[in-house]
Amino acid sequence: GLGGLLTGVRDLWGRHPVCLRFAGVIAILLFGFWAGMRPHWDYVYPLHVDEWFHLGFTQSMLEQGSLRYPDPYSSGMISNHQEMGFHLLLGFVKTVTGLSWMGLYRVAPGVTMALLTFSVYALGRREGFGWAAALFVPLIPSSTRSLGPVFLVPVSVAILFIPVTILALHRSEFKTSWTALS
Repeated sequence: GLGGLLTGVRDLWGRHPVCLRFAGVIAILLFGFWAGMRPHWDYVYPLHVDEWFHLGFTQSMLEQGSLRYPDPYSSGMISNHQEMGFHLLLGFVKTVTGLSWMGLYRVAPGVTMALLTFSVYALGRREGFGWAAALFVPLIPSSTRSLGPVFLVPVSVAILFIPVTILALHRSEFKTSWTALS
């Protein structure tokens, strides 16, 4: 059955040298990058209205050079925007990479999907299901109606922090403290 197949695959990977495992991780990362880039290969602009919305707010924040900046879509100043963290992260990435807005919105979903794929692999690796979990990540449904990880919006970037946080909790002393309480 499926359990025997997964055990066989785990044993096969366990017998091969580190180079083969490294090649497997690279292949999974490339698959994740391809899945994140698939809707963006032939279209250079952001695909969803939410992407345009956040592009405008981030651009306004960078131009103003402050967390209080003019609302690009109406009059007034914005200070405590509920997605300010995303705008800060997006502005930081744009400033550090030097990419244009269209270049950033074209490449970042692929990079985000590859990072999500890797973080899920790292989370499941210790328990023996890292490869399978990583292969399923690029299959998360995405569309302009329901969004998903192939769009550069706050919720898709936030998805990346779920496995990273769980992995950090598993690796910290919080795990031993938590097991002592249960």
